[in-house]
Amino acid sequence: MEDYGCPLKWTLKALPGQRSQVVERLAEGLELTEPATRVRAICALLYLAQGNFADCQTVKKQPRFARANILTGN
Repeated sequence: MEDYGCPLKWTLKALPGQRSQVVERLAEGLELTEPATRVRAICALLYLAQGNFADCQTVKKQPRFARANILTGN
């Protein structure tokens, strides 16, 4: 995440505006021809879609984070 200008703790430190910028940059990474860059972008997007589990303090928060990341973009 630091490669995209966002702190590692997505849920705690990233501002909504920063989050949108990071997601846009990750989406741009999907269109690159460099396979390694594309795979990193895909992994990062999947991490967010799955609820950024490493940021969760409890297992119960993970589904809420996943829903918020996907539906609200926050």
